[in-house]
Amino acid sequence: CRLPDEVLAEIFLECVKDCRAEYENAAWNDYGQQPYKWLPITHVCHKWREAALSHPRLWDWVVPLRPESTEAFIVRSGQRPLIVPQRRLPLYNHPVAGNRGPTVIRATSDMNTSLQLVFDQLYRVERIDLHSTCSTPEDPLPDAPLLRSLTIRDARAANAPALEYFKTLPLPSLTAFHCWCSPNVLTPFLRDNLTSLTLSCGLINKDGLLDILQNMQMLTRLRVDKVEGVLPHAIPALPQ
Repeated sequence: CRLPDEVLAEIFLECVKDCRAEYENAAWNDYGQQPYKWLPITHVCHKWREAALSHPRLWDWVVPLRPESTEAFIVRSGQRPLIVPQRRLPLYNHPVAGNRGPTVIRATSDMNTSLQLVFDQLYRVERIDLHSTCSTPEDPLPDAPLLRSLTIRDARAANAPALEYFKTLPLPSLTAFHCWCSPNVLTPFLRDNLTSLTLSCGLINKDGLLDILQNMQMLTRLRVDKVEGVLPHAIPALPQ
């Protein structure tokens, strides 16, 4: 292959984008999705592998499932901003083990260990998704000046301590907040500069919701489940 490494990397990146989109657009309970389907192209030949390893853009999308792959992607991404999508682990029927035994426990432990590696890099994370298997950070979280999007799924007592850490961070760049959890975690994340907001946290009173939205002049996308009462067709507080 006589193509320059830069051209090869651009070709690889198109493949990577397709694989990422397929993974993120899959149903939340589609446990068979593999995040790194594109990796076999790095084993075709030495030149292709060197081209891939020398381009951090191929490695800045990190799914914290296994510590080994998570660490490898973090190192290969250089200092690029990171995107950290997440998937829920099946609690009762692991697609590989076919049972609720040690494989599920091992998989959960691996994910939590991987997430600790991501937390150490929080200073360069642009988007992160958390869910009920999230563990408590071992150390205080570093600041997250680049974090633009935070998603919290199925929050329960298991990851409440981690949420407490995020509540204490300034998050100056946060513009998208998506929450599937109890309402008591909402307030610190409802910033005036949000442009995208998703709330799915049980029944929300209409008047309470309108109070929440009162100062969100920048909001362009809003999704709310289970609102008690009828919302007006137009909300003056939301000019966008």
